[in-house]
Amino acid sequence: MVEGEADSGWHVFNRSVVAWALAVFHLFWWQAERWQDVGPEEGQSVTTQRQRRILRELDAGHSH
Repeated sequence: MVEGEADSGWHVFNRSVVAWALAVFHLFWWQAERWQDVGPEEGQSVTTQRQRRILRELDAGHSH
């Protein structure tokens, strides 16, 4: 494996690998719980302080 730059990615063309990645994605996707469906306790937030900080960074365009 050749190490790339920190912000680099891979283009995968092998159909079997793409099918495997899609299957794994769907396993996680269909088992996920939507945040809208999670009801917080009275006076509590759905997310933790750390999760909110991560979401703010992602919203600002920072992915690493």
